[in-house]
Amino acid sequence: RDHCTNLLSALKMTASEKMLAVGVVPDVLSEVPQGAIEVFYEEHKVDFGNVLTPTQVQARPTKISWEAEKGQLYTLILTDPDAPSRSDPKMGEWNHWVVINIPESDEIGRAV
Repeated sequence: RDHCTNLLSALKMTASEKMLAVGVVPDVLSEVPQGAIEVFYEEHKVDFGNVLTPTQVQARPTKISWEAEKGQLYTLILTDPDAPSRSDPKMGEWNHWVVINIPESDEIGRAV
């Protein structure tokens, strides 16, 4: 019953509340970003603390989108803030990859 109550509470949270609840803020970011990003690996959506297996994320993301400003360049980082797990973060933050100078584009998934 408690698990169901917690799940229902999580579903009602805003993006900002989820980032605070799972520790993205302040562990990875100092504040909640104004915009949101969507990242998919095939049908698997990256979403506030969900766990994706190495097999699911071994290839580049198939879809990445965010509200971008025309003419701006962006940096995209895949990081695990508590590797190898939340309960045993002995490696601390682990940066898997960094892509810099990404232009605003509808084809962003091809650039990564």
